This record gives sequence, C-alpha cells and structure tokens, in this order.
Amino acid sequence: LLPDLEVLQTHTVPQAEVQKYFHLWKPAVEEELESMLVTRQALRRVTLAELREMESRGTRAVIIPSKMVWSRKSGGRFKARLVACGNYLPQDTAEGSDLKSAASKRSMLYAAGVETVHLRMLLSVLPKATELGIDQGWGPWQGATLDVKTAFLNSQLLHRSCPRTKPGPTEAETPEEIIVLRPPKLLVERGMIPKGILLACSKAVYGLDQSPRDWGITRDQELAWMRVLVGDKAFRLRPAACDPNVWGLIPEEDCPKDPASSGPKVVPPMPCRVRAAAPSDPDVEEWIPEIWSLSAEHNPLAWVVVYVDDMVIMGPVVLIRAILSGVRAVWTVSFSHLTLPTNTVK
Repeated sequence: LLPDLEVLQTHTVPQAEVQKYFHLWKPAVEEELESMLVTRQALRRVTLAELREMESRGTRAVIIPSKMVWSRKSGGRFKARLVACGNYLPQDTAEGSDLKSAASKRSMLYAAGVETVHLRMLLSVLPKATELGIDQGWGPWQGATLDVKTAFLNSQLLHRSCPRTKPGPTEAETPEEIIVLRPPKLLVERGMIPKGILLACSKAVYGLDQSPRDWGITRDQELAWMRVLVGDKAFRLRPAACDPNVWGLIPEEDCPKDPASSGPKVVPPMPCRVRAAAPSDPDVEEWIPEIWSLSAEHNPLAWVVVYVDDMVIMGPVVLIRAILSGVRAVWTVSFSHLTLPTNTVK
C-alpha cells in the first residue's frame, strides 16, 4: 500500500493511508471530479439555497453522504472513485409506486443478466452452426466478448419508483425528487470541493440502489434501437422470449413498423423454437429448442448475450464486427476479444 512498493494486483487502500500521501492521490481525485462533473456530467454542483428554491416549487430533495473509494491498480496507478452512500436513502414508497414491498423492491432494482445455462447452450452451438444449417451462408460462427466501461454512468437517473412511466429528475422541469450528495469530507478539507457545495445526481451514480436497474433499462433501449450495418444492408436486435438477455440479429425489414412513425419500434420477443437442418448429434434436438429461437419469419443471423455490462457476441465474423461497431458507437468498450479457430472461448 505504500507509494514506493511494487503493486502486482489491485488493492483497496484505507483512507488513513491516503491522507498520509494525499499529494500522490490528488491527480486521481482531480481526474475523477473532472469525469463526474464535466465529461460524464453525472453530478452537478448546487448550493443549499438552490435546493431550498427547488423545494419551494414542490421538488423533494433527498440529501445523503458520499465517500471515496481508493485503490492502487496493478502496475501502481492511483485510482479514486466518488460513490454515493445509497444505504442512507429512505426506504419509503411513494404513492403509485411499483415497489410495494421490500422483496419486490429488491427484485426491481437490479440489472438483469443472461441465465448461465442459456449462455452455455449458445456457446455449445458455435462449432455446429454450419452443421445445423443456421449460418445462412454468412460463414462459420465465432464469438467476441466485451464490457462497457463505467456502464452505470451511461444512464440518466430515472424516476426512483416508476422509471418506465414517469420522467426522471433530469427530464422534468420540476422533478418530484432529486438525490443530492454531501461531498466527502476529505475533499472539502483539502480544497478539492468548495465549502457549501452539494452534488446533485443526474446519472446512475455508483452506490445508488437504483443505478443497476436504470442502466439495465437504458442498455436494453439502446440495443433495441441499434442499427447494425453491413454494406447496404441494415439489421436490428430483438430479445428472445425465453430469455430477454439473449438478443437475435434479424434484417431490419423483418421488424414491424410503428404506425405512428416511420421508424421501427421495439419489437416483440422471438419464439423459443428451432428449425434445424438434420443435425448429426442425436441429442441436439433435445436441448436446442430450450434456447434457440428460429422461425420461418425470423432466423437470427447472430446473437448478443448480455450480463449487466458484459456482452458475448456470437455469429459470422462480418456480423460480429458490425455489431461491435454499433456498440462502440453508443458506449465506450474497454475490452473486446474475437475468438478465432485457434483460440478457446473465454
């Protein structure tokens, strides 16, 4: 933990150690504040007087503490992250809320991920795509893995209790509720944040219990509207009915059109059944129908499997690269790996 020691793996550092060598951590704090306040615009500075004015217009301001998480990365890099102390949020339920009990509340505040058995089934199909007749002339199937960098901060903070039906704090002129953070005491003492300044949350800040849910909703909306282009051909992603975290790639012309607009709408899930071409494995027909969603109208050309902020893309190489381009156009991807025939699936 000392500044002159070699760091071979990431360590969390106690704040007492940070205070002793704060001059070494100051650049990391400046980088984090620049990211949260300017680059990501996840937080905005407000004063107590501004909050009182908002409250006079009917907005409920919930003020909770925040803290810094300090770590040394492999190789010695200093990392500082500002997070909310979400355990201080009130647990009451607003009128009309979707959260009727503690159990339902917990179940609605997580970011959904693929069932492990479905992922394993899909990976098992990779080497059999041509044999099963599902490559549709696009070539042998391979896979790619990636994760979205600081995923939660890609989502606006949604309405706390009714995220799909009511506007969030950044969408309403007079929001019902805003979450405000008291800055970490150490940053105020060191002059990194002026006294009297509070931090209002605009995005799904780490530490808030609703942040995983808000990211999950935003992620699924982006995937549903993403256009994947290969030459002059356009494709869309749509979820499988058996697992909404498994998305199939289909031609855009196969997507139903929204009569109220000229663009495609979020289409219904695909059915979970298979139409395979004479598989040589006698067991394949027993387990494929549980996950593989093919029909005469919609034969997915590739698959995207989602687990919170991680994704596995399976399909022909040309379509994998097109999907990767679509994902990178929306989010910053910190890692991607294409599994070639000589590689093992990670």
